[in-house]
Amino acid sequence: MRFRFTQQFESTLQQALDFLLDGDAPDAASQLADIVLEHLPALLREDPRIGRDFMLRRPATAQARALHEQVRVRLGAAGEVREYLLGDYLVLYAIEGDTVYAISIRHHRQSGFAL
Repeated sequence: MRFRFTQQFESTLQQALDFLLDGDAPDAASQLADIVLEHLPALLREDPRIGRDFMLRRPATAQARALHEQVRVRLGAAGEVREYLLGDYLVLYAIEGDTVYAISIRHHRQSGFAL
């Protein structure tokens, strides 16, 4: 399997890192960067279906239902979207053919993913 970070993922990761650095937590920021940049690609290349199927969720709000539908339309029938809990962070990723795409990352207390 190949692994790719999307621009959106890089943006949401940078936001998480900036939040930690602004909160005077450089060690936490460094740890998050190491885990995401070094361990996440290897983990998802080895076992891409380790995360749960994002599309099985039943969105409760109109905003979440719209996001869910947006993901379904963008991905089409050929791919799948999964989410994986990485420490305090949720990673949203897609599998299309032989490639895993990291789409977004958010703290588990944040609402929704940025796409």
